[in-house]
Amino acid sequence: MGAIGYLYRKTLMNRIKMALRKPVTYIYLVIVVFYFTAVPMSLKVLVDDMGAGNPEGMATVLTVGDSRQYDRLCEAQRTGLQKL
Repeated sequence: MGAIGYLYRKTLMNRIKMALRKPVTYIYLVIVVFYFTAVPMSLKVLVDDMGAGNPEGMATVLTVGDSRQYDRLCEAQRTGLQKL
């Protein structure tokens, strides 16, 4: 098992080294960092605007989210999973 672990580690390190040589990697990194910082900030603004800071508002947000998931489940049952 040690040989397989060594092989995976070396393969991962070589892929990372090759990716760092390409400029597009840094662009992707900036986009990912922006996404993971912008989403929590926008969710905070959304919670404040919708009044979901209290139990009633949170129940409303969760109910709407759950109903959208239920709609997707019904659509998957009607059309099959390949259409989603």
